[in-house]
Amino acid sequence: MPRVKGSPGRSIGGGVIAVVVVDGLVVVVVVASNVAAVVSTDASDVVGAESAEDAVDGVAPLPLSLHAATKTAIELTTNIRRERGAIRAVLRTVSAMTAARVLVAKVGLDGHDRGVKVVARILRDGGFEVIYTGLFQTPEKVAAAAIDEDVDAIGLSMLSGAHMTLAPLVVERLRERGLDIPVVVGGIIPEQDIPQLTERGIAAVLTPGASADVVVEVMRRVIDSYRADASA
Repeated sequence: MPRVKGSPGRSIGGGVIAVVVVDGLVVVVVVASNVAAVVSTDASDVVGAESAEDAVDGVAPLPLSLHAATKTAIELTTNIRRERGAIRAVLRTVSAMTAARVLVAKVGLDGHDRGVKVVARILRDGGFEVIYTGLFQTPEKVAAAAIDEDVDAIGLSMLSGAHMTLAPLVVERLRERGLDIPVVVGGIIPEQDIPQLTERGIAAVLTPGASADVVVEVMRRVIDSYRADASA
């Protein structure tokens, strides 16, 4: 059974590019305007075609596992009327295989970073790609970093008591930029504040005592929901 990993597709002009790793071989799959091409890490190993049908035949000299991984995506482009839907289906599959990216931040003047570093390690060990922004961030900086890093979720560590002010501000700054990235807040959060945070756009709240399994499960749930809404 070939081991396959992939990255979300990115637009390149009129088409889409997706990076797929099959049995350790890095492969770039390009699907555009009913024309398909496959490029591997070996510069001499390039397969191009004037049509999707030719491309399917053209990948035959490549390793069988690579052929199996790319043939379906290429065949889906044979009907140009279904091209957009086919590309979306392929990208949803590829995206599901990609490690989710989580931005972890400390907002405001809270200088306690031991807990947030533990959470970052928990998320990393849980299979997430973690970006830690450090201490004393502003909502504007967090939103800007989320865009720059192309993350799937944001985790805020709040121990200063300013969660009712700063956490919703992060959501507002994201919405101002047209983003619906889920924001998860963890820390010293009174139970009576949780419903208000949820109403103001916080996706989930983690309180003291949450286990590593709960942290990973909650983050995975909000990201799955976010990805499902984005691909709908």
